[in-house]
Amino acid sequence: MNNIIEVKNLCFSYDDKEFIKDLSFMIEKNSYTCIVGSNGSGKTTLLKLISGLLEYKDGQIYIDDILFSNENMGLIRKKIGVIFQNPDNQYVGTTLKDDIIFGLENHGVEPSKMYDIIREVSDLCGVSDLLSKEPYAMSGGQKQKGAIAGVLALNPEILILDEATSMLDPVSKREFKENILKLKKEKNLTIISITHDLDETLKADKVIVLDKGKIVYDGDKEGFYNLDVKRYNLRLPKIIEIQKFLHYSSLVYNEEDFLKKLGDYFGN
Repeated sequence: MNNIIEVKNLCFSYDDKEFIKDLSFMIEKNSYTCIVGSNGSGKTTLLKLISGLLEYKDGQIYIDDILFSNENMGLIRKKIGVIFQNPDNQYVGTTLKDDIIFGLENHGVEPSKMYDIIREVSDLCGVSDLLSKEPYAMSGGQKQKGAIAGVLALNPEILILDEATSMLDPVSKREFKENILKLKKEKNLTIISITHDLDETLKADKVIVLDKGKIVYDGDKEGFYNLDVKRYNLRLPKIIEIQKFLHYSSLVYNEEDFLKKLGDYFGN
């Protein structure tokens, strides 16, 4: 197993109140992991610790076998890109193109190489026609696509999504999820999604459930769907709830297969 993230006995406190309690887990390279939990479970704090936005005191975090420390901070941060809940917080340039260039300049990329990078990531994210647009003139879905393009331009190995779909309408949310899966495959990304949207688990390789700063589940989605998730103030994806209600012996995880199976069940 090739793990790109390994967390060992991680603890973290705010004002002497412990928020993260002795967490240990591993995330495999090129996998899609959903970290879920109710409000106050520790999801956002864990994201900030993994991405270096907060400094941990106890335990260890390894990113691609490199110990997360002040000495290694610059090297590790180049491996990680974060897409935040509100994409407006990520834009600093006047236009999307200016914003991507700003990130590349800060990473010391030669100007002669920038055009090819911008063209590649804008094509990949479907924002080639938005490069000259100002952020205020974009829809929520367009802003998220643009934010992803800006992060991918820096060539991270790990992409962390912080409730990245919570401000999107249903159509934009579906497009965003499809785009992430495409990018994962084409760029060999490791995806970590911190989310309240449990529909995301349908595409996940691994699910981690946090409750009051502790890991209460760490495994595949099949095992997760057999949990009593209500005790953690969570609800299973609707298509899973329906299949369990109908006592299906095996579950399907995409909408097309689910509708076909439901039609077969009712004899249509």
